[in-house]
Amino acid sequence: MQTAADRRFAARARRVLTALAPEGRRLSARDDGSYALFSGTDRAPKLVVDQALAEALIRRDWLRADGGADLVPTAAGYAFLRRAAAPDDPWRGQHLVVEETVQTDADGRRRRRSQVVNESPLAWLRRRRGPGGKPLLSDAQFRAGERLRAEFERGQLNPRVTADWSGQPGGKGRRGPESGAVELLQSALAARGRVDKALQAIGPELGSLLVDVCCFLTGLEDAEARRGWPRRSAKVVLVIGLDRLAEHYGYADAAIGAPHGGGIVHWGDSSFRPALNGD
Repeated sequence: MQTAADRRFAARARRVLTALAPEGRRLSARDDGSYALFSGTDRAPKLVVDQALAEALIRRDWLRADGGADLVPTAAGYAFLRRAAAPDDPWRGQHLVVEETVQTDADGRRRRRSQVVNESPLAWLRRRRGPGGKPLLSDAQFRAGERLRAEFERGQLNPRVTADWSGQPGGKGRRGPESGAVELLQSALAARGRVDKALQAIGPELGSLLVDVCCFLTGLEDAEARRGWPRRSAKVVLVIGLDRLAEHYGYADAAIGAPHGGGIVHWGDSSFRPALNGD
C-alpha cells in the first residue's frame, strides 16, 4: 500500500516525466546541482528539478544521462508514466498501444477517437475476471463481437460509408482481369448486408456502441465520453448488446438439445438382448 510520501514522490516524478515526454526534451545540468528544462529560446526554465529528486529518478531507472551531463527519460520512465495515466488498470495502461485518430462519420462530422492498436477491447475484457473469477465476457459474447468485426472488415467498411448498402455491382458474368474485382465487390456487399442485418437485429442504440468498440476498436472510456454516459456504463450496455448479437448469430455457451420425449421403451434384466429383424 502506498504511503503519503510515496504518492507525493510519484506525483513529482509524473510531473517531470510528462514535461520530458515530447521527443528531444532533456534536463540540463546547472552549477548548483539541479536540472532545468528549457524550451525553444526561453531564457527562464519551464521546469527545475532539484538534485535529490533527479538522483532518485536515476536510481529508479526513470532518468539516465544522455552521454553527457543532461538527463533524458528511460523506457522504464515512459512505462511508469503510462501506468500512472491508467490508475484503474496500470497493466493495460503500460502495455496497450492507444492512438488518437480523427475520423469522419457518415454525417460528415470529424471526430477524435482513441483506438487500441495492439489488442481489441473485447480481447482485454475477455481476459479480465469479475467476482468469483468469472470472465467479464463469455465465449459466446466474445465470438459474436469478433464475428461482427470480421464481417465489418470483409465489407471494407469505414467511417465514410453510409448505411445505404443497396447498390448492386454491375458487369455480372464478365471475364478477364475485371472479374476478380467484381467478385470482390460482390463479397464486400454480401458482408455489408450481413452487418446491416445484425445491427437491425440488436437495435440502433446497442448497434452504435458495438460498431465503435468491436469494429473501430474504440476504448470504453472514450465511448462513454462521446455519449455523455456515466463511467463504467458502456461495459454494461456492451454486454447487453453482445448477448443480443450472440443470439442473432446462434451462439451459446452451453449446448442445448431438444428434450427427450420418448420415455422408457423397454425394461430388461442383465441377460436381456434385443431381438434383431423382429425375430
